[in-house]
Amino acid sequence: MNQAPFATILGKLVIVYPDEIECPDCHRPKMDDHPDIVERLVGEGHERERVLSHQCECKARAEKMAADMLAASNLPNRGPEATPRTWDNFEGVDGATEAGNAAFAFARGASTETILALIGVAGSGKTHLVEAVGRWMLAKGQTVRYEYVSELLDEWRDSYALHSDAGADDIRDRLEAPRLLILDDLGQGKATPWVQEKLTAIVDGRYRMGGTAWRLLVTTNLTRGEVAVQLGE
Repeated sequence: MNQAPFATILGKLVIVYPDEIECPDCHRPKMDDHPDIVERLVGEGHERERVLSHQCECKARAEKMAADMLAASNLPNRGPEATPRTWDNFEGVDGATEAGNAAFAFARGASTETILALIGVAGSGKTHLVEAVGRWMLAKGQTVRYEYVSELLDEWRDSYALHSDAGADDIRDRLEAPRLLILDDLGQGKATPWVQEKLTAIVDGRYRMGGTAWRLLVTTNLTRGEVAVQLGE
């Protein structure tokens, strides 16, 4: 190769590496991709721990950040043994293709709409689609938060019953912070004035943020008219 090598120091010895193993971001050697070099250095008498302590950590940091974002998203089916729900394994009921196409366009930002509602009966694949959208956006580095509506409202009520302003503030923060907010199964329970107030505030909050960067994805088995009642419209 005609490329100039780069060098790094381990102890008092300068070691020259070929350019192709240099990380363009941190300029450290990408040892994970070149175990043969690690073994060569160990064979030359360097301690393995010392050799590995100098390697590029960009990949490890990116993987940790992705894992942290997935955990913070609260998406269902995110356990280490679970099979992720994606576009590739989506099998909705008859007629779900349109919803799948709309969800995919929404995820990619191909639509200017900032709010998408997936309406369908239980078992039609709505939750699969919201997970697919959430995972797509997480892979693009976007923050996501999933909330099952009835559990969210119960938690919100409890924060008031306990007179916990901090609890209520935490809930508002996690609803406002992510680029994508998912509200799953809107319409469970009675549409009381308090429920209408809270759900309307969430929707209005997304509108007020402006632009297409802050989006809301809702699933429900209600009709459009019943959704309007839930939101007090």
